[in-house]
Amino acid sequence: MRTVINFFSLLAFSLMGAAGLVVGAPIVNENWSGLTAKLPQFDYLSVAVGVCAGLSIGVLTQVSWSDVSRRASSWCAWHLRRLLLLALAASVVAGMLSYSPV
Repeated sequence: MRTVINFFSLLAFSLMGAAGLVVGAPIVNENWSGLTAKLPQFDYLSVAVGVCAGLSIGVLTQVSWSDVSRRASSWCAWHLRRLLLLALAASVVAGMLSYSPV
């Protein structure tokens, strides 16, 4: 849970920083050299997607990928009865739907 909260707090901080750049850039560079130039504007959606992708890559680097298969197999072994009951329920529902008049 802490990782999720960290991710969203970094995302919010980065987007607020990008918004500050968008608002602050014209103020700083308005008449810097005596020439008035039209500054490019940020596309806020692409900034948000880029920041989210960068933070996602940062979070994925913290995953121990050599340990994922062992954890997945142990989770399946631990929840085997629940998974079998789920498969049985899905087959019963599929059977009921296949014989129902439509």
